[in-house]
Amino acid sequence: MSAANSSTPVFYTIGYEGLGIDKFLDRLSKYEVKTLVDIRNNPLSRNASYQLDRCCP
Repeated sequence: MSAANSSTPVFYTIGYEGLGIDKFLDRLSKYEVKTLVDIRNNPLSRNASYQLDRCCP
């Protein structure tokens, strides 16, 4: 993969299935993710640790 031009936005995808919220957040931190956008049609999770009131108080 070549280095991106600083004026060109770069987007990555990340899956969370099978990861607890702590491991998911650790992964975001490890790769220095500054912005996360949820593009799911229905942004709900059956995993209780990913419910909005628990992970983003």
